[in-house]
Amino acid sequence: PWGMAYRMGVGFYNDPKGFLINMIPFVGLYHADEAFGYTYGMWESGKASAGDLLDAGLGCAISNAGTAALMFGGVSAVTGGGSSVASQPIIEVEIDASRFPEAAAHIRDAQAAGQPFEGIIDRAGAAANRRSSLRGVQAIQGMDRDEYPPAVVREGGEGDSVRHITPSDNRGAGASFGHQIRSLPNGTRVRIKVR
Repeated sequence: PWGMAYRMGVGFYNDPKGFLINMIPFVGLYHADEAFGYTYGMWESGKASAGDLLDAGLGCAISNAGTAALMFGGVSAVTGGGSSVASQPIIEVEIDASRFPEAAAHIRDAQAAGQPFEGIIDRAGAAANRRSSLRGVQAIQGMDRDEYPPAVVREGGEGDSVRHITPSDNRGAGASFGHQIRSLPNGTRVRIKVR
């Protein structure tokens, strides 16, 4: 118990918002159990119907299931054992339109056409994503094939938007992107913006 209390304290200190969100099922469990006990007593005394008892029982069961999922699903704000994807902050990565106008225009157009604004860093999959996204796209001498989403995120690969842009623009934007995510571990969610 003391170990759990310590981990809960650390979770609250590191991520107060995530901790409180993840505690919601525990609060719900307490109230659901309390409501079921009250309804059961009313049913025994003939002041509540079997339907009322069933409703209270279902509510209690759903709350218990939610709490079990929280406890055994690896949510870290309570256990301190690693963050869930949902509780992780989204890191913004910006491409400067004044420095890389062609790459920036491609990002804007691709996002407007339905490509994702966010991606999860997956460096190990970058080479395969690049091959997949560029397959069948003819190379043009003196131009680079710029893909969006970037190959380094999990969402890259087949179905990417690919556009021919000048090498300096493409590689400069790529270097800027790489510099911004250099210290971020794989699995980090990033939001790609143009400024």
